Amino acid sequence: MRAALDDLHQRRALAERLAAQRHALQTLQHGVFVFRTMEEAHGLAALAASICDEPDVVVLGLSELLVNGVEHGNLDICFIEKSRLREAGEWEAEVQRRLALPENQSKYVRLTVASDPQAWVFSIEDEGDGFVWQDFLELAPERAFAPNGRGIALARQLAFDDLEYLGNGNCVRATVRKRRH
Repeated sequence: MRAALDDLHQRRALAERLAAQRHALQTLQHGVFVFRTMEEAHGLAALAASICDEPDVVVLGLSELLVNGVEHGNLDICFIEKSRLREAGEWEAEVQRRLALPENQSKYVRLTVASDPQAWVFSIEDEGDGFVWQDFLELAPERAFAPNGRGIALARQLAFDDLEYLGNGNCVRATVRKRRH
């Protein structure tokens, strides 16, 4: 229940950020952002999604992918560990603790945004060892009531026209088609 409320509050906060700079950003051809914290991930998700035709949907998917780069990629918090931490109400504190560790202070996630005539392409790359991404592309019944583990599948189904993991899973490319105006 707490996880669902946390998700709801997070989604509302992300939707509010979308309204700001949409038109100016739509002139972007290519941009690279580097970040390391959850707050930066959420802010960049809202900013980057605002260039899309349906930013309120895209922001949810981008937020999932960017946050995954921080928590699972750079901070090496696995699915089971995150479940345990969320259920105990200790997840945010653990993220902050790991961000402060000397071995993580120079790790960044990179978001590249590129435009072509038909689509926006978002590439996210973290400095982690990757993961078995194939297990998370579909909604799995065993994770239906878990406090986490649905983000990639939901992002793939709802937010993006194409979602492709590259290599060992520490790089993902998400594509959103542009509408013809």
